[in-house]
Amino acid sequence: LYPVKLGFNEKVFAVLAFSDQAKMDVNIKLTERRLYEAEKLIVENKVNDSNVTVLQKTFQKETEKISKKIDVLNEKKMYDSAIMATSNFESLLKAHGKILKNISLKEVEGAPRNLLQEVLKSEQGATMKKNITKENIFKGEGVNGGITQESIKQNLTFAENEILTARATIKSKKDKIGKQAVLEAENNLIFAQEKINEGKASVDAKDFNKAFSVFSDAVGIAKQTENLVKAKGGLNVDFSIEISTPKNENK
Repeated sequence: LYPVKLGFNEKVFAVLAFSDQAKMDVNIKLTERRLYEAEKLIVENKVNDSNVTVLQKTFQKETEKISKKIDVLNEKKMYDSAIMATSNFESLLKAHGKILKNISLKEVEGAPRNLLQEVLKSEQGATMKKNITKENIFKGEGVNGGITQESIKQNLTFAENEILTARATIKSKKDKIGKQAVLEAENNLIFAQEKINEGKASVDAKDFNKAFSVFSDAVGIAKQTENLVKAKGGLNVDFSIEISTPKNENK
């Protein structure tokens, strides 16, 4: 099985990751890889209960590690780091949950459906952790107190960088994903930019909690778009990249 062959290299990457944040980034990357491998098996009609169950177990193992590391950050009241980690993790799960829904709709029973349910469950858990972390930040209980100008600036920079990264991914994958997908992805990033603009207006109005929140939303939209584009480019399967927004919900 392909994932087993990668096991040694993945252990090396994990050992070389020294900080808690670096180790969590490795866990998130491995989670992404497990999901992509499962999706590829499904679209290539090579899926069976055995190989997907192996991937599901390793997915569960990595998500448990991520969840525990986020809990440690929250226990240490390092809420800025925790919110970035949970936003990243939640966006990954949202993207691959969307993909699995589209490519495994015919799998009413069996391992693919079980993996989808596991991803959706993990997504709900990540969202809950993110919301709790936000509440703690708004209460001013973090290591550095509440929302500061520095934390706002960092979150804004993070959001702007994520949009740039997503846009670069769209550009590199445009020939593989097609014009419609490119349009959908760009529309997602327009919405992310609107969130940034909303956040800047909130900063001007001294509503720092709202600014922090919408900047985090922008990060999530951009990151989810990047994950969807990467997967669509690699899987060569038809699914929508459009993320649910107030605009397209009213179409």
